[in-house]
Amino acid sequence: MARPQFQLIGHVVHVDTATIGPIVRTALYRATRLVTLAIVIPAAFLAFALIRFSLNLVSGLAGVSSAKKHPSAVRDHLNDVLAQVAAKKLLSAGQTAVTSARVRDSAGDIYPVRIEGRFLSGHITYGDSVLLRLRVVDGINVVTDGENYTSREPIRLLA
Repeated sequence: MARPQFQLIGHVVHVDTATIGPIVRTALYRATRLVTLAIVIPAAFLAFALIRFSLNLVSGLAGVSSAKKHPSAVRDHLNDVLAQVAAKKLLSAGQTAVTSARVRDSAGDIYPVRIEGRFLSGHITYGDSVLLRLRVVDGINVVTDGENYTSREPIRLLA
């Protein structure tokens, strides 16, 4: 099922400052992600346990001692840094810079739009003449890309 998409040509009448917020997702995306996580996480635990069991079985049959080495301070520090980076990524997953704007078309109607991600080119400000390509997600107009006619730049976003 394709999402409704359309173009909006008009003048920017208001721009809010960018804040960090959630990425707007469809209900189908959220359900698919939930089912995928429900399958992938238990499968990963099972695979880890199976590999660990296999390695212990092979080393036991080969007569290799299981004396554990003490990790070094550098290894401890590296593990701490990697754990912090992974935790930060997990906690910020689904978050991005969000800018809200309102655009008035030639008929005088004002449309609220949501811009998700950072601008790579074609920043918009009050009074700019723009063409925005939008997708509608749960009734919200989300900008995918477009053109800023005032600055003569394409509007490109990095989510």
